[in-house]
Amino acid sequence: MPTPDEFVNIGLTDALEITARWFAERRILYEFPGHDRRVFGEYGDDHVDTIQRGIIGELAVFSYLHEALNERYGEQDPRVRHNNVRERLSLDITVGRFDPGYDLTLMGRTLDVKSYATADVEPGIIPRRNLLVNEREVANRPAADLYVQVFFTTDHRIVLAGYHEGLPPLNRNFPSPAYACPVPNLLPMVNLRQMVVGDL
Repeated sequence: MPTPDEFVNIGLTDALEITARWFAERRILYEFPGHDRRVFGEYGDDHVDTIQRGIIGELAVFSYLHEALNERYGEQDPRVRHNNVRERLSLDITVGRFDPGYDLTLMGRTLDVKSYATADVEPGIIPRRNLLVNEREVANRPAADLYVQVFFTTDHRIVLAGYHEGLPPLNRNFPSPAYACPVPNLLPMVNLRQMVVGDL
């Protein structure tokens, strides 16, 4: 159960925004509205900002895990490092691309990053929010093994609030039914970090 002290705070930098914008503008050109129109509706150029925010969330999670991997394996001989990071961790990255329902594969487990992309939140209310996975999003494809919840705050930070193993319970009380877990009930990000760099 993560407390605000255990949230991972990452500064929202120009580099993150520019990189994510580059991907988003190219994705909108050839992927929307063709992909999953039945789930997300008709996408147009006005959705670039939403896609950009989602990619920033993915990049933030990948950056957090990369820092842990680099601390553990960065000084190793490149061949040894490759065996540890690529083969032993089974790390595969779909960050920035339209994906099959997950953004990373880690130790054989799929990880999907969920971002509150349309509105910045006051940092103090994050514990009153939820991890949300739209019911329609997983209706016709397998659920991810792990879901990470990301928030964008009014003080220009990215907050990794925690993660959930598998889909949480379905809640039909939202405007769109969603699998939901209150932030205080998520697992802290440090557990995920330990899963990556712990004894393998």
